[in-house]
Amino acid sequence: MISENEYRILSQLTYINYERSVDGKTNIGRTLSDINIDKLFYDQSEGNYLQWESEIDKIKNDWKIIEYQNNNESNGFVGVAFQNVNTDEIVVGF
Repeated sequence: MISENEYRILSQLTYINYERSVDGKTNIGRTLSDINIDKLFYDQSEGNYLQWESEIDKIKNDWKIIEYQNNNESNGFVGVAFQNVNTDEIVVGF
């Protein structure tokens, strides 16, 4: 079962633009570690990243992105489906 801190981090990570990848690859199916979530989170909110850095380090290899939808410009909806690579548990952030 997802921990409260994992949920908080994944919730915050929902609002990162996953259409842009640091290395130009698609982010679907990649772990948070593979997409360099540290840099993305730091760039989004340095203060939040520094506060959660140790917790992010604990989970970034355990979760991958399985779906991403960004309709922010048309209706304001942004959603990400994360899957735990060890338990197959799925969490949706929106």
